[in-house]
Amino acid sequence: MAASHLLVVIAAVDGEGEKRRVIPWPEEERGSLVFIGQSKGLLHCTSGKKDDLGNMTELLISVLENYDTDRWILKGSVSCLQLFGEVDCSLADSTVAFHPDHNMVFFFHIWNRKLVSYDMDSKEVSTLCTLDGWWLPIPPYCPYFVKSSALAKKE
Repeated sequence: MAASHLLVVIAAVDGEGEKRRVIPWPEEERGSLVFIGQSKGLLHCTSGKKDDLGNMTELLISVLENYDTDRWILKGSVSCLQLFGEVDCSLADSTVAFHPDHNMVFFFHIWNRKLVSYDMDSKEVSTLCTLDGWWLPIPPYCPYFVKSSALAKKE
């Protein structure tokens, strides 16, 4: 079986679409990038940690606290079992959004149609609602920020 490789590049661009800078993602250290968003004015990411069988068993939450160093800080982690009641969440979840003002992440579990929140401070998981009837995966919430410190040029 052939090995597969995925190059993850996070590019910060201005309103005119000109490339301003590339922010590296430490995939070997943090796993596969799942979602990127912004909270409290900082860039946040969720990534998946896999077990020896390749199952995604844990979601890691990282923040880029210092744009000058491109160093990602691990803000927290939550197991798929704690989030969804299942050991493997590789195909069962979708990160929907980071709360813009609080240390909170929202996930949608595709198989049981639950929208859950994870509070990074209290480590609490809350089921917000269950979608009944016909449903589609929830598209991620991606706010538009005209001014972002990610676009600042390094000196």
